[in-house]
Amino acid sequence: MVFDVSYYHKYTSDLLYDRPLPYSTGFSTMTANIGEVSNQGLDLMVTAYPIRSNDISWSSTLNVNYNKNKVEKIGLNNETIWNNWGTLKVGESLSSFGGYEWLGISDSGDNIGRSIIATERTILGKGLPDWTGSFTNTFNYKNFDLTVDFQFTLGVDVLQDFLHSTQSRFLTSGLSTILTDAWSPENKNTKVQMIFNRQYGDSYTDQNFNSSWLADGSYLRLSLIQLGYTLDKSVAAKLGLKGLRVYGTANNVFLLCSDEFKGYDPESSSKGTSQWGQNVMFFAYPKARTFTLGASITF
Repeated sequence: MVFDVSYYHKYTSDLLYDRPLPYSTGFSTMTANIGEVSNQGLDLMVTAYPIRSNDISWSSTLNVNYNKNKVEKIGLNNETIWNNWGTLKVGESLSSFGGYEWLGISDSGDNIGRSIIATERTILGKGLPDWTGSFTNTFNYKNFDLTVDFQFTLGVDVLQDFLHSTQSRFLTSGLSTILTDAWSPENKNTKVQMIFNRQYGDSYTDQNFNSSWLADGSYLRLSLIQLGYTLDKSVAAKLGLKGLRVYGTANNVFLLCSDEFKGYDPESSSKGTSQWGQNVMFFAYPKARTFTLGASITF
């Protein structure tokens, strides 16, 4: 068994950012070096060989990374900078989600069936994971080889921005589950407000990002299965070859994620990987499942 552990601590200064400007200047933003960020964490790799013999072998490798990201400084006064959902705030992660707390759905009065949203903005989650890793196993039996690779992410949030269109725009692009999950006197344990008559031109929703749009973004993915067969050298020689291996590969075989997540793939960010787009989902295409047949030929 082989262990490899490393610790890192990196401090980065003079980060570029488009800082908002007063409208009186005639410009909306100014690019400036205003940020300082720290990253510290651990990298762990463990390799084991549970089975070793002439005909059969099994090797297993676990890679785990823990990372703590923190904004250390913003400008001269450490002012908090709010965007539509992304937030830069000292002491928080670089990809923090800032919005309003969802407090529930009113079950009485004039606002019955409507969401109750806090009036103060706050940090609700983050798009950078605490833990990432992979678990790879390779099996060999005589001329056959099999590789199975899992990937995982823990301690991260997903901002389901598509709920802005499915719940806040009169349900015209609604997910089918919204109709059955909507609040009613018989179904009060839900985060989906009551469905209102669209003809009034108001779906009665607060279109600002709130905590009900957040979901646990942790996942486990079987990212690869590959089965191969290597011809004996004597057989390959009869074909005029030094070596021949044929194989079949399946990528993105299955995905396990939180029941809170209503999208297709928590890893498919639709707004880039900047501090404003990390883990923001807006009808993003999921990773494709692919199947490949191939051969490695040595002449």
